[in-house]
Amino acid sequence: ESGPINVKLAKSIGIAEGERRRLAGNGERAVGRHRAAGGVSEANLWLDTACTFDPTSGETQMLTRAGWVEDTLESWAKFAGPVAQSMNDALASVISERLGNSFNGEIAGMFAGPVPIPVPDGMKDPGQLIKLLGNTSFAMQLGHAAGDLSHEVNGSFDQGIALLKNPAGGLIMQNIEEYATSLDIPVAEVTAFLALREVAHARLFAGVPWLMPSVRGR
Repeated sequence: ESGPINVKLAKSIGIAEGERRRLAGNGERAVGRHRAAGGVSEANLWLDTACTFDPTSGETQMLTRAGWVEDTLESWAKFAGPVAQSMNDALASVISERLGNSFNGEIAGMFAGPVPIPVPDGMKDPGQLIKLLGNTSFAMQLGHAAGDLSHEVNGSFDQGIALLKNPAGGLIMQNIEEYATSLDIPVAEVTAFLALREVAHARLFAGVPWLMPSVRGR
């Protein structure tokens, strides 16, 4: 995939990482849709009287961990993209300066050994190959990070930024239930609080359209 990060590969790795941890743990239970829907409804009723931001279009998603990875990873890639691009360009420039513009001589040793690595067709500049390797490396790192994070987050706005294409956001009831258990607080109370936080963030980002572009530009 073109670009500084292979997003498709990152998604596959992130989902696989979440699946590995799921099999090693208690498994991913069915999403508590009724409890979450009730929390979102109560949150919207309260916000209607407490703030001037209008409700968002659409409905708050009920996400699984794999669904969170699938639906948010493109946003993470946009944030990480400029850093990945700069590092890829810098490393490719150094490699090209040191090894020239062909795969002869010193660079040939990089592809020798018991399992030779073939040079992609049409790729003559070592710098191009370094960018391809960087594209894959960043995808692996981002995918693993997303897979791990999918077990920790409770909603799409946990990091204080809008990650889903759905402006109404989303909740991961599996994580909310486990979070409530760890706190020894009733799940309904924790769900109500986190639903309110999610819906409030959704209204803020929907009502201030310049906010996310400003965050991405920093």
